[in-house]
Amino acid sequence: SKSITFHSITKNRIGLRWTAGNGKNRVIIASKNSLNANNLISDGVAYTAGNYGQNTLENYPNISVVYNGGNTTCLVDGLERNTTYHFRIYDYNGSGTGSNYLLNSSTNNPT
Repeated sequence: SKSITFHSITKNRIGLRWTAGNGKNRVIIASKNSLNANNLISDGVAYTAGNYGQNTLENYPNISVVYNGGNTTCLVDGLERNTTYHFRIYDYNGSGTGSNYLLNSSTNNPT
């Protein structure tokens, strides 16, 4: 996926839109720190999404999974005011232990 844009910004929520990539589904991660590394997620793992601060990555407790599905929009809740957040989308095919994540970066991913 590519070209992440933002909308519907409130004091604790933000909307994301993006152009779908080559995967059937996608996982979005969020952090207050840069998300430039490609290898933050792993094949064969089914990630559960939730509000920011919930469902953090096992080896990265400051990174939250905020979306998992097939759409091209989502709302992210649980944010703090006056804080910069970084988002990255990983397209994937398969499910559960058969999940295969596409790790290549595209334009404005991460943003």
